[in-house]
Amino acid sequence: KLHIIVMYAMFFMAMAILYLLGLKAAPVTLQKGLALLTTIIFPALAVISSFSRKAKPFSVVWESAFIVLNIVAEAFVGVFILTGLLADHRFMLGVETFRGVKIALIAPILLVALYFALKQKDEGSFKDRLTYFLGTRVSIASIVTGLFILAALAIFVARSGNFVLPVPGIEKLFRNFLETLLFIRPRSKEFLIGYPLLFLSAALYLKDRRTWLWILAPLGTIAPISILNTFSHIHTPLMISMIRTFNGLVLGVIIGLLVAFIANKLLKTQEW
Repeated sequence: KLHIIVMYAMFFMAMAILYLLGLKAAPVTLQKGLALLTTIIFPALAVISSFSRKAKPFSVVWESAFIVLNIVAEAFVGVFILTGLLADHRFMLGVETFRGVKIALIAPILLVALYFALKQKDEGSFKDRLTYFLGTRVSIASIVTGLFILAALAIFVARSGNFVLPVPGIEKLFRNFLETLLFIRPRSKEFLIGYPLLFLSAALYLKDRRTWLWILAPLGTIAPISILNTFSHIHTPLMISMIRTFNGLVLGVIIGLLVAFIANKLLKTQEW
């Protein structure tokens, strides 16, 4: 657990440094800096710290669910800190807004990708692990997959924030259906991408098939990233954000359990 302790220590050290710097700056600047730091650290920390369980016989699906729920619980630690930092009338009235949305979306994904990339080699120093990763043979299929992932991340970032891409008509129909069914629409990227990939990553991890974890787990980090992003809109009533997050979690767990079940069946007969 040393790496987790180190990450917590770095987080609180960074908060202390920002606080000291903020003594000479406007208080709102300090609030924005700490809020951004929270949205970066806690999604990454939640995913990294949760992938430490050992599989039990015939329980990969439920162990995967435990891992995902643990990720959500740890992400909510960040939510409590974030809402405390932004619980200011200036943010609630929209006079001041949370800054760094794009950074908060992409930085946790990069942190988790780096962690799992270096974890492919369990032993050795940081230099040894980095050398091992950089020396890994890359196939054409891996390059094509990487390009698709980069394109997906570009769309993910472009679809967030104040400047968004046009929404396809079929997606508008799907959104309207969810709003009619659930009253408060969950974020599609949570239950269609984030949670299913977290369940798949957990199943692969528990089965000790970790070749693709450095790609799948970072993409699954979209779920906790989205949770904190939801609560960064402090002008939205907290109850609305809670229901939106709960709806996304319920749908995500349903889809994720199915993904973990199928993955577990396939892993018994195939080498990934």
